[in-house]
Amino acid sequence: MIEGVNISLLFYLFVPPLLYAFIIYLTSPYNSVKYKLGILFMMAGIISVTLLTTIYTIAPSLITTYKNNFLKLYIKIGVLEELVKYIMFISVMTFVNKQTTKKVHPFGYMFYFSLVGLGFAIVENMQYVQMFGEDVLYIRNVTSTIMHMIFGMLFGYWIGLGTIEKRKFEDRSVFGVIMHRHKELKKITYTLIGFTLAVVYHGMYNYNLSTSKESAPIISAIIIIAGLFSCKLLANDLNNKWKNRNT
Repeated sequence: MIEGVNISLLFYLFVPPLLYAFIIYLTSPYNSVKYKLGILFMMAGIISVTLLTTIYTIAPSLITTYKNNFLKLYIKIGVLEELVKYIMFISVMTFVNKQTTKKVHPFGYMFYFSLVGLGFAIVENMQYVQMFGEDVLYIRNVTSTIMHMIFGMLFGYWIGLGTIEKRKFEDRSVFGVIMHRHKELKKITYTLIGFTLAVVYHGMYNYNLSTSKESAPIISAIIIIAGLFSCKLLANDLNNKWKNRNT
């Protein structure tokens, strides 16, 4: 504590998310992302909590409607939280694209969306500190904070994938041909897939914490490890598809 400022609290609130972001940055394809630009997306994630609070204020029934715990965790929490993060992400991304003619690398969508998730987690952790005290950060920084990062990367993968044009004869499936012919439909479809995946994984994580009792920590660890491993594979897949794109 220095002159009324809780330094340790600030450290545990901000340093772990920034460290996670820096690790992803260091392992990203060279020149695919800009760390300074990432701070803007992290700020968007912080603001997204305000948007979520506004939605709850305008439509309080969204909080009290779901008596079924499964629907509450998937719809009230999963859908709404991923929705506000997407709104803030796409708002900043639209602004960025208007400021430059250089296209964002597909991996950039994973990286920047993960920072939106980390920004969201920072404010959510603040709320939990107010309710349960500072000690809650020790566990949340290695669980929920990482999970919000994973949700963002899973969502961002599909948005990034939707920006890649494959070589002419690489994909001749009916779905691939339709997506190739209809660019806007492709973006919408891939965004919906990403949104659905993020919501399902988000809901699965929360549902485990709510119902698994003694086994919840072990299952949570499995979900986190599986999520991180999947994100690494998806990041490699995006980079490979980008290298082999239609040029």
